[in-house]
Amino acid sequence: MATVLLIRGVSPHLTQEKLLEAFYNHAIVLASVIVRNKDGKCVGHAYVTVASDDVAKVATVKQIEGSNVDILPVDVDAWVVPPQQEDPPRALAPASATASVMHGHGVPQADPLGSIPSTSHPNLNAVLEQLREILSNQVHTRLAFNKKPFYMLLNECCQKRQWLLEASSAPGSAGAPFGARINVLTQQKHTVCTGHGSGPNKKDAKHNAAAACLDQLLGMEQLAASDLISAMTCPVTIAAAVQGGASGAAQQEGAGLTGGFPADPVNSAASLTHNVLKLGSYHRCAEVMRHVHSTEQGRTKTFLMVLNEYGVKYGLMASYELGRSASGNFYYRGTLIDAMGDVVAKVTGVEVGNKQEAKQAAAAALIDYMVAMYNIPVERFRSGKSVGK
Repeated sequence: MATVLLIRGVSPHLTQEKLLEAFYNHAIVLASVIVRNKDGKCVGHAYVTVASDDVAKVATVKQIEGSNVDILPVDVDAWVVPPQQEDPPRALAPASATASVMHGHGVPQADPLGSIPSTSHPNLNAVLEQLREILSNQVHTRLAFNKKPFYMLLNECCQKRQWLLEASSAPGSAGAPFGARINVLTQQKHTVCTGHGSGPNKKDAKHNAAAACLDQLLGMEQLAASDLISAMTCPVTIAAAVQGGASGAAQQEGAGLTGGFPADPVNSAASLTHNVLKLGSYHRCAEVMRHVHSTEQGRTKTFLMVLNEYGVKYGLMASYELGRSASGNFYYRGTLIDAMGDVVAKVTGVEVGNKQEAKQAAAAALIDYMVAMYNIPVERFRSGKSVGK
């Protein structure tokens, strides 16, 4: 586990380098923030996040840059407003709905196949058929289709290879007035592939263009079928939690060929944000997420999605290196690289018990670092109109 520490009494001229240097021989600092005023001077305190086992060693630090300091643990729960516990009333699912089946004491059990989509793209469709066969023939039902949209799958594929995505509008077709074009590029801006898609709305058009890219990457052997299948599956217990309470008959906008989104993406994003922010001193990132979630189109976004969109906008590429502690927890080292290949930010997210939250924590740490180090206004991470306006 990690602990957030408040450092009081630091110099107005404290720098990030000096703050980290003060703890170099005592602990690995997982995250750090210096609180500054409008003039850029420190207001007299800072925050660091360290492994809980290292708190006693960190507490022995009594001076930083000649200033006497006090180091105190922080109750992070008091900072974060927990997600709303009561969901709004939902329409009851018809008896024939199969998105989730209730067993025992009302515990949702996931349908392993989870409405796997079909496409007109032969290579991608062959992988989807292979996925159906794998999930249908499980001796013990352990895996399920996670319903990731094609654009999300393409984005994950590109992040692993440090490729760039460029999405733009394009002419639609008969019966599908919206069109999209996606270019997959190397860091040197060489085109790997280009996908076109159309649909009844912009979201479907983008996902169908992503499907076209995935199909080409499979055909070019730039993407292995096994890797794509792995990205499209998750433990059945996670799928059940996502599908629990869904109507089964009514999916979010953009379900169509894309396979849809989690049943309640707004609450899922809020819950994930809450869980990750509890783990580290990412209060600047918390402010970013409050701004992002205040817009209609931002309410479903996670740390990874926000950081990726910011990276696409400003020519930055994020990469993540998985690590595991002696206690068995997971953590990721996150790095942001600019178009010239220079490292803009490099941080380590807090340790958690599962890889998904660990990667989100690394993205949160990168956002927090960028805002703190480069004085980036939180509004730059937000797009769209405010909720209710």
